[in-house]
Amino acid sequence: MTAPVLEVRNLRTWFDQPDGRAVRAVDGVDLKLHAGEVLALVGESGSGKSVTALSVMGLVARPGRIVEGNIRLDGEDLRRATPARLQALRGARMAMVFQQPRASLNPVQRIGDQIAEQFIRHQGLSRHAASARAIELLERVEMPDPARRARDYPHQLSGGQAQRVGIAIAVALRPALLIADEPTTALDVTVQAQLLRLMLQLCHESGTALLLVTHDLGVVAQVADRVAVMYAGRVVEQAPVTALFDQPQHPYTEGLIASLAVPGQRRERLIDIPGSVPALDQPFSACRFEPRCARRIEGSGSPCRHQEPPWVSGSTGAGTACWLRTDLSGNP
Repeated sequence: MTAPVLEVRNLRTWFDQPDGRAVRAVDGVDLKLHAGEVLALVGESGSGKSVTALSVMGLVARPGRIVEGNIRLDGEDLRRATPARLQALRGARMAMVFQQPRASLNPVQRIGDQIAEQFIRHQGLSRHAASARAIELLERVEMPDPARRARDYPHQLSGGQAQRVGIAIAVALRPALLIADEPTTALDVTVQAQLLRLMLQLCHESGTALLLVTHDLGVVAQVADRVAVMYAGRVVEQAPVTALFDQPQHPYTEGLIASLAVPGQRRERLIDIPGSVPALDQPFSACRFEPRCARRIEGSGSPCRHQEPPWVSGSTGAGTACWLRTDLSGNP
């Protein structure tokens, strides 16, 4: 297999608090993503998905900071990159589609100019040539009447149209890595399907690796090649998408899948996972999911209550961190 486009090792991103403690939003994440692959990063709100994505892009703002770990894009160490180098890479080699498209667009600049800026800044095109390319991109993302819409401001667009602009800006220069952070959450299901299909098509055409951050397992089942499940700042399971849905290895993954509404099945109530995500302002000395786990090992000597589980690798690139998958001594 070729070298990964993105490789993240032992990433820890914490947010310093006034009382001296730190919220450990991302606390030891490992990820790999290859060209043309779609990796879905899933989990509840507060699990660390979006902070992981922002860490990769170098967009974590104070009081957040990356305290440990390696992030490599095509082999280049992004943690050693200068702010100027990161600025040069964003848009050209890595790009991001944000959850709230209008929040990522300049409200006082026409959308055509915002797209054209990518070609002017990174490729040195003239204003006229860049504007023509911008209209071509709006047509490719299926924007109605692209020449007219290029003269509009963000407030004149619907949510779906604004997200089409966000996608156009992100894919303008065919980046090696595209991160999409909950890109269709605020949109109706018809527009969601259109935009997901569009992103996948554009990524496949250019061989772009797609990191899709989402909590929607229905979307994951449709578009992902592999899935990484996050809980309380860590990845607790990774697997090819079919294997994950057919045979989930971690109780948290089992709970997420069981909570899905299944077409054609009538239930009096949806299954849920009891409890809530733990506070992340202190180090963990036990399994993070143990208080909510219906399958935890009971007893005073339970490893679930006294030690974080080791990562156990399985076949076809799968793996999980759960004491149920070891012989209790840490051996798979």
